[in-house]
Amino acid sequence: MLLILAGITISYITGGGLIDKTQIAMNEYENADKKQQDIIDDINDYNKQEIDLEPVYSEEGAEDNIAPAELFEYEIINDGSVATTYMDRLPTKTARIIGMNPEYCNALSYDPFNDKDLSATVENTNYEIIYNGNKIEDVLIIPYQVELDENGNVTENGEMYKVTEVDLSVISESSTYVYNDNDDRVEMHYGLEMPTVKKIVYPNTVEKMVSVKKYTNGSYDIWDTPEEIVLSKNLESIPRGEFGKDLRKIKIPSGIKNIDDGAFVGYTLIKEIAIPKTVEYIGEYAFSGWYPYQTIYFECSEEESKNWDSNWNSYCDANIVWNYKPDGSTE
Repeated sequence: MLLILAGITISYITGGGLIDKTQIAMNEYENADKKQQDIIDDINDYNKQEIDLEPVYSEEGAEDNIAPAELFEYEIINDGSVATTYMDRLPTKTARIIGMNPEYCNALSYDPFNDKDLSATVENTNYEIIYNGNKIEDVLIIPYQVELDENGNVTENGEMYKVTEVDLSVISESSTYVYNDNDDRVEMHYGLEMPTVKKIVYPNTVEKMVSVKKYTNGSYDIWDTPEEIVLSKNLESIPRGEFGKDLRKIKIPSGIKNIDDGAFVGYTLIKEIAIPKTVEYIGEYAFSGWYPYQTIYFECSEEESKNWDSNWNSYCDANIVWNYKPDGSTE
């Protein structure tokens, strides 16, 4: 009886194809596992390419010399409900830099509480950035992420936030003071003079430059600024010109869609500037006050400029070059 049962069992295993079916199942499992690993490898390769193609800074090596987060004041934009669109290593929570921390600013000789002369708002206050006893004078690299508490204060035990917006006058004002003069609300600004920083580098996480220019006696305040600005590649719009009148060099990233009214008004120290083909609109008086020794290179044709404000080049005597190519040629 046992011999008969053994024979039947052996016959079922070999003749019934159990071994073959088991082998097929194992092969299918291995193939599925390999496909899954291939997908994971593809995702990892894609993420690596995204990081390589979209570095945190346009300036090579900038990430090694980022300014201390404590130098700035922040406000939280969102709590993380909006997912990041690139660079998965960055946090989904986002914040805005709204100014320089007064603790690290050496603004001297002007007390807005005692001096109520409005002309004092543009007084040279010797505005300097000092951190750990050292002045930051050459290059200021804006941080691309920062650890904050729920109130937007820098902390070592908070949540990590990605910096997606920066106040254009981030270094130009440390505080705003308000007092009542004959029942009229008057704002006094402390620290309107830029420091001796020669260059400012913004991270590519920044998607918006916030314009907060204050009016004084009906006109814009003017202060000294760095000579060079490196913008984020992910900006869509450049607001009214608040980078300052000492600016000599700025590259407009490919991807910019709008240049707002008066964006570069009075920038007489810039010798040349190239406007990428991605720009769809330029506002009125965008280059007002430019001289014949200055040149504006446009990658688009003159025909395409008809979609811009009709006064975009009013009071602009700069040399205009159309159909400019990044390699320096023209059609």
